[in-house]
Amino acid sequence: MWDSSPENMAALASHGVESEMLRFGWVPELEGDVRHDQEKDLDFYFCGSITPHRREVLDRLADLGYRVAVAFDDAPFFRNANLSRAEVLPTLRQNDLLTHVPQARILHLVANGCLVAGEGGENQAPVEDLFVHTSANDVVDLLRRTRARADRRALAESFRARLRTRPMAAMVAPLLDALDRQPSSPSWRTVRGLAVGGAGGHDHSTGSAPAKQDPPVGTACARGAV
Repeated sequence: MWDSSPENMAALASHGVESEMLRFGWVPELEGDVRHDQEKDLDFYFCGSITPHRREVLDRLADLGYRVAVAFDDAPFFRNANLSRAEVLPTLRQNDLLTHVPQARILHLVANGCLVAGEGGENQAPVEDLFVHTSANDVVDLLRRTRARADRRALAESFRARLRTRPMAAMVAPLLDALDRQPSSPSWRTVRGLAVGGAGGHDHSTGSAPAKQDPPVGTACARGAV
C-alpha cells in the first residue's frame, strides 16, 4: 500500500498494515490549464470550501481594500478563468484542528505558474519550498507582503521551475522497484503502465512506449482537490 500522509501511515501501522510513502511530483499534463492575464484584476482568489477561519482571513483582506474572489466547486472553465486573473492564490487551513496543507492543490497551481501564499501546516514538507508560507497569526500580513512584491511573476516561475525538477516518475520509481523484488501479481503490469507509461514516458522494463496513454498518477488528485 502507498500513502502520501505520515499520519495515515501511522494509522495503518496501528492496524498492522504496512505502507510506503508516495510523494507527488510533476507531470506535463498538470500544466496548460491557466493562461495568465497580462493585467490582473484580482488581488486574491481562493478556490475551496469556506470555513469560519478562512472566511475571517478573506474578509479581512477585502476590508483592507483588496480585490478578493472566492469560489467553491466551480466548473474548471470558470475556476481557471479566475486563476488567470489573480495575483496571489491564498492557501488557508480549515481550522485549528484541520491544519493539513493541500499538497495536490498547491502542485496544480504551481505547475500552472500561479503564486501560492498562505499558511503552513501539517504535511507541508514536500511542498514547503514551492509556496510562500507562515503561521496563522501572520497570514494576513504575509499575503499583503506577497501581493506587494514586484517580483511576483518571477517568483511564481521559479517555483514552477523547481517543481519541474521533480518528475512523478522519479517519485514512483523506487516504489515500483520494491514491487519488482516481490512475487509478481496480476495487477503489477497495470500499475507500471499507469505510473511510468501514463506519465508520458516509456516503460523502462521493455524500452518501448506504451500503446495507450493512461491518465498520469497524481493528475486526478491535483485537479480534484478541495
